[in-house]
Amino acid sequence: MTERDESRAVRLNWDEARALLQDRVEALPAVHVPLAQAVGLLAAEDVFAEDELPSGPRAALDGWAVNGTPPWVIAEPGDRLAGRQSSRVEKGRPLPPGGKGVLALHDARVALDEEGLAVVERAPGARPGAPRNGENITPSGQGLTTGAPLLARGAVLDPLRLALLAGAGFDTVAAVPKPRVQVIQSGRLVTQGRPGWGEDRDALGPVLAPLLDAWGVLVENRVRIAGTAAEWRAALEEDADGAAAPVDVVVTVGGTGAGEADHLREALEALGVEYVVDGVSCDPLQTAVAGVLPDGRHVLGLPGTPAEALAALALLGEPLFAALGRREVRAFRPVPSGRAVEAELRPTRLLPGHTVFGMASPCGPRYGLAEWADAELLLVVPPHGVRMGDELMALPLPWKDGEWGTGAPKPTKPTRPGASPSSRADAASPDGKRAPKAARNSGPIDWAAQDWDSLRTPPGPESSGPDGS
Repeated sequence: MTERDESRAVRLNWDEARALLQDRVEALPAVHVPLAQAVGLLAAEDVFAEDELPSGPRAALDGWAVNGTPPWVIAEPGDRLAGRQSSRVEKGRPLPPGGKGVLALHDARVALDEEGLAVVERAPGARPGAPRNGENITPSGQGLTTGAPLLARGAVLDPLRLALLAGAGFDTVAAVPKPRVQVIQSGRLVTQGRPGWGEDRDALGPVLAPLLDAWGVLVENRVRIAGTAAEWRAALEEDADGAAAPVDVVVTVGGTGAGEADHLREALEALGVEYVVDGVSCDPLQTAVAGVLPDGRHVLGLPGTPAEALAALALLGEPLFAALGRREVRAFRPVPSGRAVEAELRPTRLLPGHTVFGMASPCGPRYGLAEWADAELLLVVPPHGVRMGDELMALPLPWKDGEWGTGAPKPTKPTRPGASPSSRADAASPDGKRAPKAARNSGPIDWAAQDWDSLRTPPGPESSGPDGS
């Protein structure tokens, strides 16, 4: 066995691989981003108000700022108000110096005094004594005081938080940028129609960008190659000026195996890759790869089969992208199994799963796209299988947010053309008669009423009756 084969003889477990990626991957440095471009990013630091908001007293409504008792002589805009003077103000605008209160516009009227000067008086029906000192005035600092917390580190920069920053006078915000990704796909892929002999339809290419977007990842560009060693090397290496491609992660699809047509590892090792994960000891990720190139770019190598690539993306992409973007890593958690899964003479399996009444079940026995289409979870099935009610470790898939654990009814499977519900019921009845309505529609199972102990524990002598039955 060669030195390289010896290094790969013992692969990491699925949980060890995730933990190692979390430990080895450093977060991207923070950047100052214009507020309009920061939506969806994470705040890189705490932000506090630098000034009061509002910075001075403001008019709380449209009207007249006044000083003293009526009638009020109309002063020049911007002049300081002396006793028995007034000045027109609009809601939200600064109060002129000397203003003691604001008389609402509907409570005021403009008239001429004995000397022919324009003055403001209370209109008929206005409250006597209006306005009192401070009435209809928003005092300085009522919205925000100096040093008030505006944003906590790690908060998602949604539009309303950004509006608060803008109102407080900020133009930029320190944020963790989205990891930038280059996607390299290998193989003889066709993008339209049915593939011919020796070709495959590109099932992942159109959806990789939205799948990666679920982790806050930005796909900068995508490259398709046939998969020769020279093409892999050209797609991965630095450009002619010696500067690395402006991405943080290279996600590759295909070429991870050990066959004659698989050249990803050859190209990576020629570039000096440092493997973090070189294969995972579970089906179907024995060939998945994660590492770091000398220029700092991370590499996530997904198997070429679409369903296997999705499993690798969920298991390894989650901790990689979360660590880069300083986001909380989604954790596997135990969920009761909704059905029994038989033992198989193979490693731990990662299967797409879904929930029914809070219990998790594999979507099917295989790794195909048909199973992934209904998947909400990634399930870890041990080699010895599970019994109904036993706990399975499950990871919620980010592109299925909102469906985890909701108990929402699942869509029914499509039926063959011409197969009506009544014909299916007739076919299910052994004597050709339709089953009784109660049998056909018995309603959801009450899982809380099940005897889980009897399901978990095989019956023994202590559970037998007097006659051994």
